[in-house]
Amino acid sequence: MVRCALALLMLIFAAPAIAQTACYEVDSLQSTLAGKLGERLTFSGRSANGIGVILFVAPAGNWTLTWLDPDGAACPVASGDTSRLPDGPAFIELIPEDPA
Repeated sequence: MVRCALALLMLIFAAPAIAQTACYEVDSLQSTLAGKLGERLTFSGRSANGIGVILFVAPAGNWTLTWLDPDGAACPVASGDTSRLPDGPAFIELIPEDPA
């Protein structure tokens, strides 16, 4: 279900936003999102042609979806302040905690 939702988000948001957004090194963006927004990498996936998505989510529910280009640059294309699965528990409750 989560993969379907991510694929749908990628189709909706990624294509028109790519030409309009700044891109960053993945490690730099991940560090910034963790430090400023409390978001951590929750999902990443790549297609056979090297294009992918990365989803960062915080315990508070805020999230950032990034497009990952074949060269490895992460380009934020969408973000929000709540995350829930349809008719289900809060999405953040489904994400396991980082191992200590």
